[in-house]
Formats: sequence, C-alpha cells, structure tokens
Amino acid sequence: MTQVPATTTPNTETSIASRPAAATRAGDVVVAIYRNRLDRSSGYGVRPAIRSDQAPTVADRGVMTDRLVALRAGLSDGEDPKPGQVAKRDVVLALLAAFPTFGVAADGARATANLYVRALADLPTWAVREAAARFLGGKTLLPWTGERCPTPPQLAAETRRSLDEIHAEIAGLIEVLDAVPYQPISDAERQKVLDDIAAAPNSLLIAGRTERGSSPVIPRPSDAEMVAPLRTLDVSHLMASLDRKRVPA
Repeated sequence: MTQVPATTTPNTETSIASRPAAATRAGDVVVAIYRNRLDRSSGYGVRPAIRSDQAPTVADRGVMTDRLVALRAGLSDGEDPKPGQVAKRDVVLALLAAFPTFGVAADGARATANLYVRALADLPTWAVREAAARFLGGKTLLPWTGERCPTPPQLAAETRRSLDEIHAEIAGLIEVLDAVPYQPISDAERQKVLDDIAAAPNSLLIAGRTERGSSPVIPRPSDAEMVAPLRTLDVSHLMASLDRKRVPA
C-alpha cells in the first residue's frame, strides 16, 4: 500500500503544526462540571450565565485558556504557509499515485496536485495526512465509493471531518470562558419571596367565578385547603428567574 510521506523537506517539518494532544480526563471533567453550571435559559445567541460563586477559578480559567490557544494553533499550519503547502503537495502526489486510473504525466500530476493544495489551503497539514490515510485504507468518515481518486472537494471535506472533535472542544471551552457571571440573590431575599407567596395565595388563584345559568353549585374548598399546596410549591424556577435579574457580578 502506498504510504503518505511526511514531507520531501524534513527541515520544514518543525514549522508545521501537529494534531493537538488529546485532552486529559481530568481536564474534560473540569470543563464538564462548569458547563453543567451554565444557565442557558436566555435563549439562542445569548451568552450563558453562571453564578459568580460557581464560576471558574483563576487557576482553572488559566488552564482552559491555555488549552484553547493550543487547540486553535492546531487548526492551521502557522504564519508561514509555504512549509505546509510543500507537505500537502507531497501528500496529494502520493494519494494520486495510489490510483492507477489517474494516468497522467509527471508534469500533469504536479499541476493537478497544485489544485488540491489550493482546495486545502485553510486546512492543517496533519488533518490532510489523516484524511489521505483514510482514503488509502478505504475507511473514510464520509461516503466514498473507492473506485476513483478523491477529488479536491472530497479530500477537503474528509479533512474537515478530522477537525470535528477539536471544534467541539473549542466550542465547549468558549461557552465556559465567555459565560456571564451574576450575583445570586441572598437567602433573606429568597425567603421574603416565599413568605409573600404564602401570605397572598389569592393572587395565584382564580377566585369569585360567577356560576352560569342553573348549573349546580360546586363546593368551594376552604382557604386552608387552597393555601396548603402553595406551602410545598416548588418555586426553584422562580428563584432562578430572580437570580438572572440580579446585577451582573
């Protein structure tokens, strides 16, 4: 089987970004804990909120910021595109050579490879290599018959699939780091809301409804019976609404 070469110029390899190291289990757990604390009730397109006493610590924020920088760095070949272009061209030439039906002269192959490189311009070389290896192994993430050499758009699309996990991790980190902290209401204020609800049940009930026609009289429960359910009412959603109306921390 044809192997995808690293590059014909090894001295340029150090300037090409490699796949970011996988996140540690501990790091994933920390991010998951903070994401579970986010309040996304404001709707789509609005930054989530988080209680100030549950927001990321300075240390955790620093670790997540460093991880975000590392992930973003792995999405491109760096400031100088030339080493990556050379490496991508070598990858493409090896991929083309693996398909006998390609059948063009060396000059034509190089010209065709340049078209592939243009289609892969905004993608990291390491992801191109992974995609080419999947085509050579017949184990692509996207549908492909395997009968013909992948076209530039097919190679580019397969390459982008290599970035899906990284983009997902980036989105999770940004969601936590950009969350808006808020100061929750005090226990005394919470209790006051509960006391007001218990003291004024009529404001939450429909009372004084006039009977129509000759309908039989419906026995009306006593005030005590109507108030009793309110004393055990779950008002956590109300408390959350009050929290979100507080002045941001």
